[in-house]
Amino acid sequence: MKKMKAILTLTAVLCVGSIGLAQQPLQNDEARIAALQSADPSERAAAACALGEMGRRAVAAIPPLVELLNDGTAIDPKHTCRRGAPFGNEVWHPDYPEVNEPSPGQAASQALVAIGRPAVEPLVVAMKDGRWRVRKNAAWALRHSGDSRAVAPLIAALKDEAWQVRTQAAEALGQVGDGRAVGPLTDALKDEAWQVRAQAVEALGQKGDERTTAALVVALSDADPHVRASAAGALGQKGDDNSVDPLVAALKDENTHVRANAAWALGQKGDARVVAPLINALQDESARVRANAARALSHKGDRRAVPALTSVLNDSDQDVRSGARKALELIRAREVTRPHG
Repeated sequence: MKKMKAILTLTAVLCVGSIGLAQQPLQNDEARIAALQSADPSERAAAACALGEMGRRAVAAIPPLVELLNDGTAIDPKHTCRRGAPFGNEVWHPDYPEVNEPSPGQAASQALVAIGRPAVEPLVVAMKDGRWRVRKNAAWALRHSGDSRAVAPLIAALKDEAWQVRTQAAEALGQVGDGRAVGPLTDALKDEAWQVRAQAVEALGQKGDERTTAALVVALSDADPHVRASAAGALGQKGDDNSVDPLVAALKDENTHVRANAAWALGQKGDARVVAPLINALQDESARVRANAARALSHKGDRRAVPALTSVLNDSDQDVRSGARKALELIRAREVTRPHG
């Protein structure tokens, strides 16, 4: 009898313990959702990130996370959920601090992406919110959703009243493999805000549509250097040589970033016409341009570049010297392996 009572008591204790363990995750989830209202913006961001780590188990947090999208309070970037990889040092692209802002709102957008498909429809609805930051962060989240429902609202957002939303929508449309975006992105090259035009240019650079090259060549003549630099970099992603002459002309642009991006882009072209202009670019006043020209010549294997590359082995800039050495090594290696007739 005593043994039976002991067993029943132990069973009761285990049951209570199991109930406590089962309720603990719920209590944690509720605590995380409550922390979205913390007075500390870093804590709000951390709570959003924690909810995102739960994935679809955090479906109940979608409404408060959508509300948090409007929170643009600046926080230390180390408190955001993800850190984007730095852009390559060969191609310059403009920064948009009012678009890519470390904040609880950005953390909320990242969490909504992590939750996945259940968050897509609420994000589509959020694209019609009266607050521009909600729409901007919703556009970022839709960009990463991989859901076909995102395309139409993102195209519509290219007409948004806030340039921040239009810029984010243009960036998002560069990531979606949908041909419907090409026409609206081309139209966005006439936007009044340079940020939108520059981002539309980058988005078009990611499209395989043959119509985009002509639009990007036109953008090389934009009044704003940010747009011209973005256009030069985007044309380097195009496999055809139709942009060679415009890019050669861009090597004489008044803006350093435009010239540097043009040098990089010419290095991606297989046209022999690019060698002489790149040799001349080794004398540019900007070390960045000279370095990109040296790297570009390393792709060509053309002996005509040897004297000019040799002359910059003593350049004041380390990147230029390094690029010239690599180019000379590759040219010599090709000479050794080239068949002799």
